Amino acid sequence: MQNQSTRSFAIAAADQMIADRFQCAYGTSTVSEYLDHLDHHSTAHLATHLACRVNRTAGQQRRKSEIRFDGDGRLVIGVPMNDPRTNKTRHATTDFLIWIDLMESGADGAWVYNHKTRDRRAGQVRCSVPLKGNRSGPDRAAVARIIANAKSGQRAQLLDHDPFNLRRANIYLLNQIAGTDGRKGFSKTDTLANMLDAVNARSALVGKNYDYDFEVGQ
Repeated sequence: MQNQSTRSFAIAAADQMIADRFQCAYGTSTVSEYLDHLDHHSTAHLATHLACRVNRTAGQQRRKSEIRFDGDGRLVIGVPMNDPRTNKTRHATTDFLIWIDLMESGADGAWVYNHKTRDRRAGQVRCSVPLKGNRSGPDRAAVARIIANAKSGQRAQLLDHDPFNLRRANIYLLNQIAGTDGRKGFSKTDTLANMLDAVNARSALVGKNYDYDFEVGQ
């Protein structure tokens, strides 16, 4: 566990990155201010009671995230989530600058760790897609695929096979080729593009005063 001075230094470094990138655009100069911005930005299309429900899940998860320096001296963030097979809290770790990019791309819903099937050994860290269940496209997106900008027919692979290690250097793309039987399993989704489309659709609803149950449970 990092000591208080190291933790404070990490937060200060993160605050500077936020100020450098968003002081002019959003008027935010600290991580705390940016988290407030995300709460508002990701729920601006919702009625107040629904926005509160989203901010109690995705918003609180962001506030419980751990900003620190890793063993290589890189600034990272660990996003907490439950491992359903062990019922223990695990942290999905990625570079802090990558996390900012993820938030800006629309991966601001709750992050969860789950398995596609009961017998699959390794799971994926995925996030809710804006307007999930109310538009075409998947309800959740693999965070590794967003980071790697995986296209249709590409798989995001992890060098160390640790689904919680989402540092950019740990992710690579694999083009999936059909086997001798002519079959190939691959994602049919251009994940980042799909996420950005959802974000644009969400933004278009701001101020419309619709009371649809978008994104509840994130």
